[in-house]
Order: sequence, then structure tokens, then C-alpha cells
Amino acid sequence: MDDQQLTSVQSALEATTGITSRTLDSERVDFYSRGFSIDSFQFDGVPTSFVNGASFLDTAFYDRIEVVRGATGLLTGAGNPGASVNLVRKRPSEVFQAHTTLSAGSWDNYRAMADVSVPLTEDGRVRARVVGSYQDRHSWLDRYQQKKQALYAVIDADLSDDTTLSVGYDAQIIQPKGTTWGGVPRWYSDGSETHWSRSVNSAANWSHWNNTLRTAFASLEHNFDNGWNLKTHFSQQRTESDAKLFSSLGYPDRNSGEGLIPIALASRASSRQNSLDVQTSGPFSLLGREHEMVMGLMLSKRISDEYSSGFVYPSSPLGSIYQWNGDYP
Repeated sequence: MDDQQLTSVQSALEATTGITSRTLDSERVDFYSRGFSIDSFQFDGVPTSFVNGASFLDTAFYDRIEVVRGATGLLTGAGNPGASVNLVRKRPSEVFQAHTTLSAGSWDNYRAMADVSVPLTEDGRVRARVVGSYQDRHSWLDRYQQKKQALYAVIDADLSDDTTLSVGYDAQIIQPKGTTWGGVPRWYSDGSETHWSRSVNSAANWSHWNNTLRTAFASLEHNFDNGWNLKTHFSQQRTESDAKLFSSLGYPDRNSGEGLIPIALASRASSRQNSLDVQTSGPFSLLGREHEMVMGLMLSKRISDEYSSGFVYPSSPLGSIYQWNGDYP
């Protein structure tokens, strides 16, 4: 991810062998593997709902992204025929480490990231890591801009030689502007096919779909003398979204570009998901052979609220799409 500057979950998955994506609009992306939609996402091995905006999550927090194509019911309890994606968070090191990156790219894409890991005790048995990033970018899409802020902090403590406690928190704020909602018209009113420039943006300038994701987590791991291992992980993920979206319906006239019907939507949504994962594994002997056993328990509860205006059809005419500059009404 570092070598290829894959700074979002979307870019990382699109670079993964066997994974394809389908872009619905500027904020919504679906991922597929083996012909099936991927809806199994995990953080440090704990399953969670894949909320809107998660494809733009910053990869600065993650040491790696593990992708298993095919069903993973043997390890997760509930399999998915497409693939399972596991985002593994960075952990603190016992020695001081720090690095920062600054980058600038096409379409005013500016990004800064800092990553610091420091021991809190002389022997390194208690250690911490803090990661922060900020990105401000425009796009090949006209009038689109996205700002992204991310912060991650974690503390690991070795309670004994065999027991480690970890607590952490991460937050990401994603603020796009000029957000599209669906695509552009495929056909003219006479039935002929349209040929738009790839930079055409049918959204209004005020259109946005802001997302905030916050997660607090704690885990405890213990290694027994007989080779068995016990892991317990609890997390609470909170999400908030605020959307004011604009699009158009219909078939424009080939000559004048008129005839489209404006449509808008306003909504607010929030959710809270608590997840508990307990897993134990280890060797045992049976019938003269050595075996490995894995047992686990996963519990998850998600509560969500959403308030929406429903589809609104403004009375102000849209005018010619050929002269569209995002100013509406």
C-alpha cells in the first residue's frame, strides 16, 4: 500500500487480484469477487457492517488488508461466497519510531500523514502509537472536492509474559462537495445514445454526503502454557451521515439539452454497533494424532436511525444540461 500510494480502502481493493468494483456515484462503490458482492468486512478479525463512505476510509491506520476469496465460514462463523476483507490495524512497537509523508498530485490532491510509535515504559511493556492524516483533493470530475481527516491512537500493555491488553480509538471525517447521486442520462429524447465527457458532473454545487466514523475497541490476548491461545475483542462503532443530494431524471433534447427533471434528497442517519468476539485455539491429541482446534463466539448488535425528506422534485426548471454549472436553484 505504501509503495503504490493506496491511501483509501477503495484504491487498495481495486489493486487486489480477483476483486472488481462498480461505481454507483462519487460516494458509493460496490466490490465483487467470484461473481458475488462482498459484504463481509472485518476490523482486526471482528465482523462489522460496511457503512456508506467506508470505501474512502484512510489506510494510514492499517498495517495490511487481508483478502480471502471464497467462503470463510470455518474461521468467521458466517461465510460469504465472494470474499472476506479484514483490515488489520497498526500496533505500537517497543522502540521509538516515527515517520511522516507529504504528497501532492494531479487535480490539487494534497495529503499529509504522521505516524509515531513510542514506548511508555523503559522496558517497552507499555507502548503507544498515534497516526494522523489529512487530505484535501479535487477530482477529474468537475466541481468535486473531498476533505478527509483521520486520527488513530492505541496503547498496548503486556500484563505478563503471556497476556497483552490493547485499547484504542479511531475517527475519520469525510466531507465531499459537489457529490453526485447516480449518473448522467444515457439516452437522448430521440433514443440516440449520449456521449458525455468523463468530467461531466450533474450534481449541484451544494450537494454533499458527509460521513463520520468513530470506533473504540479493546482486546485481551493470553497464551497458555499448553499451547492454547485465548483472544477477546470488543468494539463499538458509531457512524453519522448528513446528505443533501441533487440529480436529474429524464431524457434531454439532443439539440437544446433541455427536458431533464430535477430531483433532490435530504437525510440524516446515525448508527451504533457493538461487537464481541471471543476465540480460542490450540493443539490436542486424539487417536494417536495431533490436531488443531478453533472455537469462537461472535455477537453483534447494530442500532440505526435515519430521517429523510424522501424524493423532492423542485419546481425550478433545470435548463440546458449543456450549460449546467452546478448553480441551482
